[in-house]
Amino acid sequence: MYEEKVKHGDYDMVKLEVEMDDGTFRKRTLPRFAGDKGVEGLFYVYDEFISQAASRLGFGDSDYWTYWPDVLDPVAKRKWKQSTDNIALRLRTEDRFLEEFNKFVTHYSNSASPRDDLIRYIMSDECKKPRKINPDDHATRIETLCLYANRLQGLEAELTEERITMMIFNSFPEPWKRDFKIGRGRPENATRAEIMEYMNLRKTYADSDEAKHKKRKSDNKNDSVGANKKKSLGKTNEKNVCRHHGTHPWSECSLNPQSKNYHMNPRSPFFRGGRGNGRGADGGRGGGRFAAGRGRGNDFGGRGGMPPQQQHMFQGGSRGDNYHYDHGSDHGQDRGSTGYNNHNQSYLHNHNQRNGSADRQFDNSRNNYNNNHGRGDRW
Repeated sequence: MYEEKVKHGDYDMVKLEVEMDDGTFRKRTLPRFAGDKGVEGLFYVYDEFISQAASRLGFGDSDYWTYWPDVLDPVAKRKWKQSTDNIALRLRTEDRFLEEFNKFVTHYSNSASPRDDLIRYIMSDECKKPRKINPDDHATRIETLCLYANRLQGLEAELTEERITMMIFNSFPEPWKRDFKIGRGRPENATRAEIMEYMNLRKTYADSDEAKHKKRKSDNKNDSVGANKKKSLGKTNEKNVCRHHGTHPWSECSLNPQSKNYHMNPRSPFFRGGRGNGRGADGGRGGGRFAAGRGRGNDFGGRGGMPPQQQHMFQGGSRGDNYHYDHGSDHGQDRGSTGYNNHNQSYLHNHNQRNGSADRQFDNSRNNYNNNHGRGDRW
């Protein structure tokens, strides 16, 4: 696979003790193949076995067959022996070992023609250059897969250097390939170095454009966040909004008893108690919203209070039952029932009787009183 790379730390290591012709032993530490590493892992272990042991220690024909099973895990070792145990000793040469190894690779590839499958895979979209991969690293990976394909069995011819170069070129993005053809001519006539020089340059431009795009996006995001913060400044928290008015926090509402602005709190700017009590019994200079005005007497004696006649009708008199009668004449020389009280009683009685004459009597008494200012006949 394209993303599959050999990592040395992923392999278990084994020590080989090789007997030399002079009877001494030499040791080599090599990676051991496991089936989960796939065909690429098998090639990696084989290459280390050949370079570190066979080549340096001068293996003979029989040494390949003797020491190779030691670098295989138990499952792979059993499969190797099943396919090679029947080979006679005289046939166990280095060439036959390489032939059997190729069959072993084909077995692990799960394909009758693994070379053909790998070449098709390299030419597919799955091996197109990823956006974040450097062009040189990508080209190296494609070349590695092509070299592995040449080591596999199949009907396809081995890949030449020219074909590998074209497979590398075709694995780059379409706009890059199109611009290369426009500016540099046909890729078949270019060397791999020229192609890679251009692709690295395009990668540099692409990275620069991407960095500018990210910066613009970040700046726009910051501007948007800043604008949202400005809009949100002074905006009341929905959870604390006044349930009655909706224009200020509930903690500042004049209707909230827990608020410093509560209208019954004397220190509140919304306090409705006025300037306090007056010099009379209950009246003040400004008894609040529903109290009287500046009167110095009772609740209704202020400047904005009821007229005297209505006050006494509501209260039943203040300075004696015959206040209005005495006030207009002898100042209380006759302390009997006042005309005003008689008027109230007469009106209520006659009105309750639903008598038309009572209404006329009331009207006459009222007119007589208003014309004589309390000095005429009593009601």
